Amino acid sequence: MTTISSSRSARLTGAAAEYQRANVLAASELFDAEHYAAWSGLTDASPFQLALHYLREGAHRGFSPHPFIEPLMFPGDVRHFLEAGLADAALRYLHSPDSTAHAWSPIFQPVEGVDPWEQLQRMQPDDRLPVPADFVGVAPTWAEARASIIQSGHRLALAARRRMAPVRSDWDDTAEAAWIARVEAERMSPVEQPLVSIIMPVWNRSTEVLHAIDSVRAQTHANWELLIVDDGSTDDTLQVVREAASADSRIIPVGVEHGGVCRARNAGIDHARGRYVAFLDSDNRWTPRFLELSLAGFGDEALGVYAALRITEADGTTRYRGGQVDFEDLLVENGIDMNSLVLHRSTLAEVGPFDEALKRWVDYDLVLRIAARGTLRYLPFVGCEYSNVGSADRITMKEPFTWRFRVAEKALIDWEREQAKPRPLAASVVVVMHEQGNRTIAHIDEVLRTTPDDCEVVLVDNASSAYVARVTDARYAANPRVRIRRAPRPVTTALAMNLGFAESQGRVVVFLDNHVELRRSWLEPILATLEADPDLIGVQPLITDATGTIESAGYVFTLPDARPVPFLKGHPPQDARRAPAVLSAVSGAAFAVRANAYQQARGLDALYRGDLATVDFCLRAAAGAENAFRRVDDSVAVQHPNPAIAKRITPFETVDNRLFLDRWSRNLPGAQLDRYEALGFDTVFLRPDGDLAGAATPVLVRRPTESTSTEVAPALRWAIKIGADYTRGGDGWGDIPFAEDLAAALTRHGQEVVIDRRHAFKRPTTYLDEVVLTIRGFHRAEPQPGAINVLWVISRPELVTFDEVRGYDLVFAASPKWAAWMSERTGVDVHVMLQATNPDRFHPADDSVDRSGEVLFVGGPRITEGGRRVVLDALAVDAPLALWGPRWGLVAPPERVRGEFLPFDEVPAAYRSASIVLNDHMPSMAEWGFVNNRTIDAIAAGTPVVSDEVEGLDEFEGAARSYHDLDELRTLLTDHRWVPDAQRMREISERVRSLHSFDARAQELLDEVLVVRRGRHGDVVR
Repeated sequence: MTTISSSRSARLTGAAAEYQRANVLAASELFDAEHYAAWSGLTDASPFQLALHYLREGAHRGFSPHPFIEPLMFPGDVRHFLEAGLADAALRYLHSPDSTAHAWSPIFQPVEGVDPWEQLQRMQPDDRLPVPADFVGVAPTWAEARASIIQSGHRLALAARRRMAPVRSDWDDTAEAAWIARVEAERMSPVEQPLVSIIMPVWNRSTEVLHAIDSVRAQTHANWELLIVDDGSTDDTLQVVREAASADSRIIPVGVEHGGVCRARNAGIDHARGRYVAFLDSDNRWTPRFLELSLAGFGDEALGVYAALRITEADGTTRYRGGQVDFEDLLVENGIDMNSLVLHRSTLAEVGPFDEALKRWVDYDLVLRIAARGTLRYLPFVGCEYSNVGSADRITMKEPFTWRFRVAEKALIDWEREQAKPRPLAASVVVVMHEQGNRTIAHIDEVLRTTPDDCEVVLVDNASSAYVARVTDARYAANPRVRIRRAPRPVTTALAMNLGFAESQGRVVVFLDNHVELRRSWLEPILATLEADPDLIGVQPLITDATGTIESAGYVFTLPDARPVPFLKGHPPQDARRAPAVLSAVSGAAFAVRANAYQQARGLDALYRGDLATVDFCLRAAAGAENAFRRVDDSVAVQHPNPAIAKRITPFETVDNRLFLDRWSRNLPGAQLDRYEALGFDTVFLRPDGDLAGAATPVLVRRPTESTSTEVAPALRWAIKIGADYTRGGDGWGDIPFAEDLAAALTRHGQEVVIDRRHAFKRPTTYLDEVVLTIRGFHRAEPQPGAINVLWVISRPELVTFDEVRGYDLVFAASPKWAAWMSERTGVDVHVMLQATNPDRFHPADDSVDRSGEVLFVGGPRITEGGRRVVLDALAVDAPLALWGPRWGLVAPPERVRGEFLPFDEVPAAYRSASIVLNDHMPSMAEWGFVNNRTIDAIAAGTPVVSDEVEGLDEFEGAARSYHDLDELRTLLTDHRWVPDAQRMREISERVRSLHSFDARAQELLDEVLVVRRGRHGDVVR
């Protein structure tokens, strides 16, 4: 390892110190010169020059000195060492055990117990890298990964050099004169004077056009014809042109009906007779030698030539633009102006005329088509005086700027080729990324984990930074299921999605925003729905926000001629599952479409910046069909906030809305308020949407349900509040199936039920709920004014306060002991209502099921809370444990761990096959006698339970036993004579399933709620 002494480095200052650090860095193992040369684009530089460039520029641009080191993944002080090129300090850290605490790059995390840097240095080309724990797929070899990262660097460095023609504030007259002299010296004599056809479209420019005409008449090349195409002017422009033509026969007026600049230019081309064609707008002028020098500079291979522009801005300033560009440069920005371009007329015949379907950036389109076929040569002289004064009045400037992306799409995507392209995969998932590389990596990893091998991921990098490009390339370099395509410049999301489609190979293509989080088993329902109905074009999952409240259940039209709004936004997911699934349009945040239908519709329209692109696509693809799109509620996606996208799109919502209505006005599906009515909601009025320009959101009320019979309960709307977070971890809480089973039971009793997780307690549509039932555990929910508020305390009794209990209309508790104590302290009648089971799921096995002999425990280890004492004790007595739950591998032998997550629908079978179900309670629950529902479920399934000490197990007639010490636990788990025989267990199970079912709990809750409600409203309930 090369070092520099502190005394010597202290004496060096300024450039000398920088040169010394560059020398040290270049000579160290920390600096991979080949890697850095690729990323910087300095492929001919020496290691010292590369290291110096890194210190001066590369570190600040996000470059890395080594393919397996990403400075942003290191602690701040180490990142400073790396960015400052302090090789000795950085290497000291890389050699230290501290550096094994984190990944060094997306594909390298050193293992503990070995010198980390030496570990990397000793790797052979075929050795597989030690990858981070969350890496998906087969780890790449050292050689594969390094080669791929270097290749990515070359590709991105080349892309970074792409640019438009340089714009400068001054002009090198000497260089121009030298070039002209060289051209004149090389020109053969006599000079041929070929005919040049000049096309000048004009519309209501009677004053400006004469200046342009004069600049043509002043040309030193005299063999020209000027075709002035009047585009249906309403002033005296045509008369002015005719007068000019009467004075010079080379001026030819052409009159056409008003149809835009493309049609006017095409009319001029149709009349052209020259070998060459040039274009001049009526508000610009040529320099006198423009045609002469352009023809002289053509050469043999160029399809056309173009000169520099002298641009006069509205404020009077002058700029110059000109430089050699090629097709790839032009994809970044148009660097060739039509006013300075001269073409072979045969070239125009080959590439075709101006595209009259375009309303803006028409010049760009033609230039791209020509550049794709061959060379357009830059001639370094000022050929055109270009005016930007009054440019806002030009007809093309009144159209959306995004026409440039429609033009770029024509150059980037061959839709006819897409029609013929084979699609061997079942599905492709397209993800568009703009910065936020770490979030995107986590997103793609989740897609890879939750989809089969015949599903690929296409990542579209919408011109992200070098760092983001590098970490994503490195992460997926060796993964055959991931393909990456990079946009040449930032483009609209619609165009980026189309680029992803063009890269895809799936018969179904799924588009996902990179801020969308997917929940388990999201793809299977989507593919199954499309498979089941061949008339479907596309589907979307149910999209919620991060609280679990609906973000979009599709789009719904609320007015005859207005943009749609997200259906049921702000509602709980259960409302969507009761709603019609057929949609007029899906959300662009997450949707799937048949590839052939997407191709036939030519994808999304790149003119749109926001989600109206998806709505527009759906309307075009459906072509009036009513059942072309659908929502799949069994597939759930979570839309997290994306401030960067919102900032880029929101200012253009009005432009998007105008574009949408101009295209679709009087052809929209009409108001679809009946979709709300199908759910029992009436629309009282429509309010302007604060986020969507031109949209109107319905304000709903629940339609009253009336009953004059005391025997028929009214259909009330219940909201069950549970403390689980709306996260993947929260999905594993037992509160989820508990609330779902209770909701199903209440529904069977004629009630309408929704479920809110913790952060959705105050969702915007809570005013629709008539009964609010809080299942009290760790988190408190505030009573809702106007509703009947019910509290059911099933755990964490120590957190419940006297004031909380007094705030509810009804209070229940799953403990006789606590209910009596709380009633005495508060004066509130706290009803006893134990937890419950679902007898349809939890019931005894038939005689064919063999019990495994294992002692089963399902649940997490609660490491941060001191662990599960009952499990730790069972391990201590060497019980034949089978553990299901996250992170058990940290505290239990691997042979005892069955998996991280046991799906809820598989729990009953697991209970039935076990010999004993192990159970424990939180200390406060055990103290107060709150028997948890694991006990009830297991006994309902016909399996005995061994539990920690808790009051109330007598309720289960010997099917549940507690222990006091390890000896007693060992006996209970090995000597099963205490277990009731099979017949008796069935009897106990039947009693538990009858008395402690969710149906029984639902009936009790409903009865008590109706008593309260009748007390408020009288015997006739509305």
